Formats: sequence, structure tokens, C-alpha cells
Amino acid sequence: MAELYRFFASTPTDTREYNQEDWATVIAGLSGDGVITGVGNRLEVIPTTPNTMAIIVKDGAAWLQGYWYQNTVDKEIAIPAADISYARYDRIVLRLDKFIDRKIEAIVKTGTPSSSPSPPSLEQTTDYWEISLAKIYVPANATEITNSYIIDEREMVAQVRRIIISPSTPSGAGMEGDIWIQYLE
Repeated sequence: MAELYRFFASTPTDTREYNQEDWATVIAGLSGDGVITGVGNRLEVIPTTPNTMAIIVKDGAAWLQGYWYQNTVDKEIAIPAADISYARYDRIVLRLDKFIDRKIEAIVKTGTPSSSPSPPSLEQTTDYWEISLAKIYVPANATEITNSYIIDEREMVAQVRRIIISPSTPSGAGMEGDIWIQYLE
């Protein structure tokens, strides 16, 4: 196995080139996938006012595989029409597209109507990576989405503010080489 190290500036005799994957690999090691605590309304999913067949994703930020996402304004997402006979579960996800459109966006994944519905699976491949913000229960013949139909599925991750490697705890009573991570809440 090779020794890997990053990131150094280029010099006239030593050109260094890094790509987005290099950065994402390092960043993913600092924070897992999820909604970042302390940023806006943490991408909360709420019903529209008045209730319609749509939801709103509030402002907030997230990490997906070392890629950063932020929503700065309320984003309304239409929920497809309900089935006349069966209920279904939809999912509101953040979808990372690394190679085709190269973006992250909040979208609805429509489930399959059934007498025993289950939510659509998350796609987590080398090309696409999704995390769930919420499950949406869509009853048969529904004409609106209310708060009681929204099931929060957000997983929170903290913002790393700084990493301190010190010979002891802040109070002076630790082991040599302790690592302290201070999170921004």
C-alpha cells in the first residue's frame, strides 16, 4: 500500500494537481453523511400552507460522500397524485450525482401503491448517493399532505470546528496523544 498525503501547493519544480474526488475523500473522513446541525432549519420537511399535494424542504446543509450541499430558501416539491385504491410511501431525498449532472438536489422518490406499502429504497452506488430527509405517507385518494403524513428520517452530523491533538485533556488529566474534536452546534 502506498503512502498518500494531501494537499500541498505547487512549486515551479513540483506541480501538484488534485481533483474533486481527492477533496471529497478527505472531507468524508471528517464528517459522515447527513444533515449538518446548526445550519438553518436543518432541511426539515414540512407540509405546504395551506396543505396541498406538495411539501417544503426548509433551509439547511448536508454532507454526502464528502460533497457539500446547502439549501438557502424553502424548496417546494410536488408529490405525485395519490392512487385511487392503495396507499404508498414516497421519500424526500438528497441525491448526489457525481458524474452525469454533477449536482446534489432535493427530490421526491415515488413509491409503489400497495395494500402493504413500503418506501422506495435509497440508491447508494458509485454514480449516485442518496440520503433520506423524510418518508411521506400518501393515503389512497389523498388530496393533500399534512404534517401527520411526514415521517422525519434525517440523520444529523456535526460541523467540525477544529481538531486538537494534545498531550492531555483540557482539564489536564488525559493520556498523551488524546484527540479532541470540537463541534459547532
